[in-house]
Amino acid sequence: MDQSADAAMGQIDLKEYPERFALCGLPVVKVGINFSTEKRTIEEWKIEDGCNTIQ
Repeated sequence: MDQSADAAMGQIDLKEYPERFALCGLPVVKVGINFSTEKRTIEEWKIEDGCNTIQ
């Protein structure tokens, strides 16, 4: 919250969420979202599917 989509991706990697869900054998898509408390909305997002980054 109030940071960046890159910071959200870093948190996803730090907590090793992709590795936990990869054990299910399904594709893993990471979505980093930054919520702005000032604007009260999504300010920035980033999506990664293992090979590509989509912004």
